[in-house]
Amino acid sequence: MTMFSPPQVAIPEDVPSLAGNPRTNDRVFFAAPPAEIGPLYRADSSLQIGKRPTSVAVRLVITALAMLPGAVVTVLALREGMGGSDTWVGILVLGAVLMLIGWAITWYKTRFRVFCAYVGQLGAIRYTLKGKLENKPRVEFILFDRATELRTAQTRHFYNGVYTGTTYSLIWTDGAGRKVFGLSGRHQGKNGLPKPADPFHFANATEIAWSTFLLNRADAELAEHGALRFNVGSKKAVVVGPGFIEFHFGGRTDRCEAGDIKSIALSQGQFSIQHRDAKWYSSKGKFSFAYGNMANARLFLLVLDRFLPPSTWAQKT
Repeated sequence: MTMFSPPQVAIPEDVPSLAGNPRTNDRVFFAAPPAEIGPLYRADSSLQIGKRPTSVAVRLVITALAMLPGAVVTVLALREGMGGSDTWVGILVLGAVLMLIGWAITWYKTRFRVFCAYVGQLGAIRYTLKGKLENKPRVEFILFDRATELRTAQTRHFYNGVYTGTTYSLIWTDGAGRKVFGLSGRHQGKNGLPKPADPFHFANATEIAWSTFLLNRADAELAEHGALRFNVGSKKAVVVGPGFIEFHFGGRTDRCEAGDIKSIALSQGQFSIQHRDAKWYSSKGKFSFAYGNMANARLFLLVLDRFLPPSTWAQKT
């Protein structure tokens, strides 16, 4: 019987992994990047050379062994029940729970699920293969010129003061506000980035490439409008140009020249910008908005560095 061998796509060695690290040479890229995404920025694959799906028979044997402790507890519970003990119901429930946990964890861990992904200058694509190497992979694909705005959100979760994970989402929309592409998930990075193999890095690399794509088009927009507009929700906007920033909030426009900015801060997902004449007892001259509500927020940060020199900022976090 001839074993299926996935095609191996040659990727330039100088293209780093999705996490930005040098790639190892033990990975198989089982699907090619489309030319439409342009020159590669990042590339990665979770399929190791020689890796094959675990057969159903082997998975069943491993799963049965994992369920064995629960089965033993269940048998003991049944014996206690026959002896008239009042504790047998609790032991029986414990045995059933242990069996269920053993089955769920083992069946999940022995599944076959691999991906290869590419992020280019003009778009990104991820192929996910499940079950067998011969199966058709699932494809997630975005071309940047088909989208207009990206909104991102990231939330760290705690339970009784203990960190339990970080959820994230990225939603690209077109000029009419229709969703073009989306990525979401959960990782355990807490204050830093998750492990290099985490799917978060595909989302993060795609966002960086998208922001770079927009930045390369910024000069054309500047030549036409003299500034760059960033929508905040559906009724607000922040406009940034060489040496100034404008806030279009609540039907009015407030403009701050670079020299009039007292502070710019980003803390806990919230932008805060203050005019130098702002008073502590008044909201006048103080502007704030959520990072997740701003379209193309990462580009906004790049533009701030370009148009408003850091020397004019009293604070940036």
